[in-house]
Amino acid sequence: MRKKDLIELGVTGILLAVLVFVFVKVTKKSPGLSPKPVDLSATKQAEETGNGGLYSLLEQESKTIQLRRDPFTAAPIVLKENTQSGFALTGILWDKTNPLAIIDGEVVKKGDQFGGKTVEDIKQDVVILSDGQEFIEIKLEP
Repeated sequence: MRKKDLIELGVTGILLAVLVFVFVKVTKKSPGLSPKPVDLSATKQAEETGNGGLYSLLEQESKTIQLRRDPFTAAPIVLKENTQSGFALTGILWDKTNPLAIIDGEVVKKGDQFGGKTVEDIKQDVVILSDGQEFIEIKLEP
């Protein structure tokens, strides 16, 4: 090998060693880069009891999450109650087959029970709730 090739190989090796060293240091300091441990015993227990397994467990866990900002913008969520219904409709995730709505910080779908009412329908700008006797429309305010 020529002297120039040996120098290039040496410099490349040193740079590679520095890169590996920096990567190891960064991953040890940043807890966000390492995955959060998952308790699989709850999943196994849910499967054994017939509660639907991992999907069911994740759905239950997602209902306890507090929304702090609008997922589509950086703006924080400000709950404004609808004066007629007393509920605050924060957002609607529109899908023809499975629309979702965020009412009082809770994600609901058609058929869910919420505040003593049943979610009858979710449209692009309104959610319709029913208590069995009357229907309540909650409009999405801009």
